[in-house]
Amino acid sequence: MLEKKRPRPASVRTPAKIEAVRVALTRSTSKSTRRASAGLGISRRSLQRILHSDHHLFPYKITVLHKLTAIDKERRLQFALWAMEEEAVLHNTWFTDEASFHVNGVVNKQNVRFWARELPHTQHEKENNGAKVNVWAAVSTHGIIDPFFFHDTVTKERYKDMLENSFIPHLLAAGLPLHTQWFMQDGARPHTANVILDFLYEMFNLRVMLHLFPERHEGGKLWPPHSPDIHPCDLFLWEFLKEKVFQRRPENLAQLRIHIMKLCRALSEDLCRKVVTNARVRLQEL
Repeated sequence: MLEKKRPRPASVRTPAKIEAVRVALTRSTSKSTRRASAGLGISRRSLQRILHSDHHLFPYKITVLHKLTAIDKERRLQFALWAMEEEAVLHNTWFTDEASFHVNGVVNKQNVRFWARELPHTQHEKENNGAKVNVWAAVSTHGIIDPFFFHDTVTKERYKDMLENSFIPHLLAAGLPLHTQWFMQDGARPHTANVILDFLYEMFNLRVMLHLFPERHEGGKLWPPHSPDIHPCDLFLWEFLKEKVFQRRPENLAQLRIHIMKLCRALSEDLCRKVVTNARVRLQEL
């Protein structure tokens, strides 16, 4: 016996709902789909369909941009050409960086979206106060090293102590000979003190990517300045960690550190390899 077909539920994409969505997002272009769906009484899936199909709106994420000079662009191009020829180098490079994590989450840009048909040129300001911790991390195709937390101002002495007593021992314990590895860091003042440059030369010889390193030790490789779009930490790690960490709403610095540590340890070597590979793809597009 044939069963009677159940009637399809009525679509929420009625002219009235479509207009309500338009009005809601026009009044508050940065409202999240979660808040908008709750206020309008429709599911997020239906809301997203209306936004895309009926209003042709797209979510634009806040991105920090650097002004690139003609010299910067030339350096990026030269680095890209070199990296394409030296495929094994990127495979064995440890990309390092630091980021600040606030307990109140004000630095979390991941969940901020502006709905519009074209890229909006707007400013989104928030007070950047509250308890925070500076996090240092290193990523490569071999995986990620446990993050290191700086609770005070990062000085050349504290930075060298971290490299010497945490980072280098980790590489050796993982069975990664130093003469096969490359080290990349940015040009922050504590990173470019002579004592740091000499230490890096002692550990890695000329296998260092840093824009001031060739001036101190003839050789090394010039990392192109203002290039977060090809840095695995900027490209993936920090946004991923901040999105996940602040979903858990840490109440204090201790919880914040625990969440960061757990998330980093959960990142697989395969995922880290994909992130570095994606950076190489971006280099090909320069």
